[in-house]
Amino acid sequence: MSKSIIIILILLMLCFFAQAQEPISFRSQALGGIVYDDLDLIYDPIQLRFVDGIRLYTNLSNLTSYNEELFNNVSDNEFLFGISTENPFLKNLWTSALVRYQNSHFSNPISIDSDLNGFDDIYSEGNFKDIYNAYLDTDFNGLYDTRQEISQEKTDFSMYKKNIYVLNNTYLLRKWTLGLKIATGNTEGEGTTTSYNLGSGYGWLSGSNYGDPTFNINFNNYLIEDVFKTLEWDENGEYLSQDEDNFTSLNGAFMVPLKLVVVDSVEVRGDIGYMMDDNTYNINDSYSGTQDYFNQDISNYERHYSENESFNYKNERTGNALNFNLQMRKKFKKSSKRINEGFWAVDIGMNIGSYDYSMNQSNIFNSTENYFDGTDTLNFDYIELFNGSSSETDKGDESNNTFYSSFRINIPLGEKVHIGTGLMWDYTSIERNTKFANNYLTLTDYEQLDTLLSNDYTTEVTRQMQADRTYERTIYRIRFPVGIEYKFTEENNWSIRFGSIFEYAKVITNDRYEITNSEPMRTITEYADGRDPSVTFTDNIYTSTSSHIKEAQSTTTFVYGLGYQPTENLQFDLLGFLGTSSGLQIIDSAFYKSLKLSISVKL
Repeated sequence: MSKSIIIILILLMLCFFAQAQEPISFRSQALGGIVYDDLDLIYDPIQLRFVDGIRLYTNLSNLTSYNEELFNNVSDNEFLFGISTENPFLKNLWTSALVRYQNSHFSNPISIDSDLNGFDDIYSEGNFKDIYNAYLDTDFNGLYDTRQEISQEKTDFSMYKKNIYVLNNTYLLRKWTLGLKIATGNTEGEGTTTSYNLGSGYGWLSGSNYGDPTFNINFNNYLIEDVFKTLEWDENGEYLSQDEDNFTSLNGAFMVPLKLVVVDSVEVRGDIGYMMDDNTYNINDSYSGTQDYFNQDISNYERHYSENESFNYKNERTGNALNFNLQMRKKFKKSSKRINEGFWAVDIGMNIGSYDYSMNQSNIFNSTENYFDGTDTLNFDYIELFNGSSSETDKGDESNNTFYSSFRINIPLGEKVHIGTGLMWDYTSIERNTKFANNYLTLTDYEQLDTLLSNDYTTEVTRQMQADRTYERTIYRIRFPVGIEYKFTEENNWSIRFGSIFEYAKVITNDRYEITNSEPMRTITEYADGRDPSVTFTDNIYTSTSSHIKEAQSTTTFVYGLGYQPTENLQFDLLGFLGTSSGLQIIDSAFYKSLKLSISVKL
């Protein structure tokens, strides 16, 4: 036993564990995830050696999001190719590989209110521009006296890129099964809708609301008889959100059959792994609006307003995690295939992650308003400039730890019935200790165009706060899956599957702010006539806070599927194959077009 212990220790030091986006078989999904198919084994660094022959998985396998509909031409626009085989040149070595690639650009639906009456009346996708002209009889005398010209353009595209590569190897060394899996990947997403409400909505300006697409609008109002423009209004919004994730992981494992005192002839397995992850999320939104009024009777008339607002956000999370897992598996009924054996298995494990966390957010708003009635009386004529900004930062360390255990049992009842059930429990603790700060500043410069300097002033408003922030989230989860498969026909090549998953989850969130420094809201007003500045303070009251949120929910999900294996080399699987819309009849083509079909090939 001393040699075995030494070998186990060496493997635990040299091998690694990885989380990768590998597909899950339709059989497993239809049976509540408690019964496996060969697909679920080929990316496991130990189970791979129990998959015989050469297995091919392509886009026909429907293994990207499992929502592709072959007969309805509904696709994830992703390339997938997977293969597993025993090495023809090196005995007792099995290898599998997976490639997932996507480079998609989508034109999203957009709508335009062409006449600005509050109702959208033109619809398109991606990028669309509309120019609207209207002649109006505003005084109802039967003659057109006003012309409106409205030009609008909206843009809504989204992009998604994915590159994932997985290489898995399993080697049989006497009674030891050794495995090593390497996975690396990159995903990127991009959108052109706003993530924040921007603009004041002052006057004719509409501003933009959350989810609005990138846009520009130009509105002109003319008096037809005098060929004179009375109003010009322009707005522009440029929005961009980007999400990127890069990961690299290694997973090593061993398995060895042992005879224990309590349980005779069991398989003992150990996994250890390492994962590096770098995630960045950016928002860069900007908005501008301008409106000008003109008076045909006053040449020097000026009534102008313009504003600009931007929202910038960046969230970064970079770090690594270690995973440890120990399993004991007892086989009590043999089968020609690993996936059809009768067995029970117990797992315990943990995942320990450490990350650097950083969040920066800023919002800037500027506006200019000029009013001059053109009569040189200087009554109520003014210029007002406003500049405002607010920002938040939150930087520190994050720990992410998960502890889990599970028990699963598969019971073959003859050759036609296979039952699986189990109990899974996991506990996740996320703790983030950061330095939090926010700042607020506004500057107002008001000048009334008269001879009295007492009407002119500048105002500055400031406020800031720093705090030690502790964010904690704990998640408790229990799952109880059940699956039953029945094979019918004399050849047992048809299978109908039913499964259910009961899950109970409780989430507790604590968020504490301990104020370390603060400056109250201070307002300084300076007057152009030389009077002493006015300085006022809002009471410097910043309360250290602690919030506690508890949520719990239980859910039960039912799943089903159908399998057909006409030959040893070909397998068809259907998942949720009875359509998704209420009221569908068997004679409806939509009933069949919504089929989720997976085709697997064995060479």
